[in-house]
Amino acid sequence: PLLHPPEKEYHHVAMKTIHENPHLFHVSTPINIDRFASALAIHPNRAFVASVVRTLKIGLWPWADTNPSSDFPETWDNAWAKIPSTEESQFIAAQCIEEVDKGQHSP
Repeated sequence: PLLHPPEKEYHHVAMKTIHENPHLFHVSTPINIDRFASALAIHPNRAFVASVVRTLKIGLWPWADTNPSSDFPETWDNAWAKIPSTEESQFIAAQCIEEVDKGQHSP
């Protein structure tokens, strides 16, 4: 089966942010999850199928370690940094619009 995150990952400031702002973290898939699960109802490896269905519903843990060391910052805000050029600013604005249009970026 696909692994779940370790318990410590559920107590990180990132999880608090996700739970307090679910509108910013839309999870979508082109797969009809109920139909997928139904099609695999007689699959011999039930635990694996259940883990894949769970992953499709809530997302995949990429084995990230959000607490690599005690001196590593919990968050990082780069809002203070100015964008170096007009060209870069225009590129960033265009990318944001494209990602919002595709439903892949929170405005």
